[in-house]
Amino acid sequence: MLQTTATAGALNFTGYTVSLTDGSTNVILVNKDATNGVNASVDVGTAVTAANATYLLAPSLTATTGVTFAGSGVSPTGVWNPQPPYALQKNGNVVTVLVPPASAVIVHAQ
Repeated sequence: MLQTTATAGALNFTGYTVSLTDGSTNVILVNKDATNGVNASVDVGTAVTAANATYLLAPSLTATTGVTFAGSGVSPTGVWNPQPPYALQKNGNVVTVLVPPASAVIVHAQ
């Protein structure tokens, strides 16, 4: 884990960063606000050549149904069919990503 600072005013918003062995970086952003999204700018500290996002989404913070990761829920038999991650805009060291209300996103930057 790397030191991470995440601020979004008064919103309940947190971030965590992991450096991977291949030199890429994963930043996990968690928006625990039920009504407000966050347009986040993520500075990974080095030039970004490619970046993508994989979302954990749910209808509410307390939802036990309708939850998806990578665009797909898990069936009662354990089948999960993830969709490809979303490509993100990048500019130098910075990646921009929208974090919807009551959601989390893994930003993978190379």
